Amino acid sequence: MPDSSPNPPSRSRTWAAVSIAAGLAIAVAALVAQNHALNDELRDESNLVSNLAGKASKAQQVFEVLTSSGAERVILSPEKSPRQPVGGAIYLPDRGGLIFMAAGLQPPPSGKTYELWILPASGKPAIPAGKFVPDANGSAHLVLPQVPYGVPAKSFAVTTEKPGGVSVPTLPVDLSGEVAGN
Repeated sequence: MPDSSPNPPSRSRTWAAVSIAAGLAIAVAALVAQNHALNDELRDESNLVSNLAGKASKAQQVFEVLTSSGAERVILSPEKSPRQPVGGAIYLPDRGGLIFMAAGLQPPPSGKTYELWILPASGKPAIPAGKFVPDANGSAHLVLPQVPYGVPAKSFAVTTEKPGGVSVPTLPVDLSGEVAGN
């Protein structure tokens, strides 16, 4: 009777199959590694694009505040003589856009900071617009601090406050300035 069992694979066919399987495993591992590397690179590029988009948006807001014909430009100066320090504000009430720059400021007393205030034209209480400390040259700025939208200003003021800021300005006022036409 003839033998019906299949012929066992030859050694060369077994080695060939093992070699092919090993080669495929190496190729798959290389593709997985390359896929991870590409995903990492894609994530880094995506983060960079998001970061640049945020910066571009902020730059656009600054540009709009600086160039808008509806922006209110205010010069702040000390209420007492000598009038060395000076500050300026550009304010766009309908967008809540505010840029403040100051020069010639002395450092605040130890444990204190300067705080900028918006004094609404409506007569409502002063709105804190940001805290700052001048640099070694006496210069300081606030660019687009968080302020409410749609609050027309009568004037601006700078006071010396505790580092965390306060909800109501304290006297004396260091710098102040009125919006033109008020």
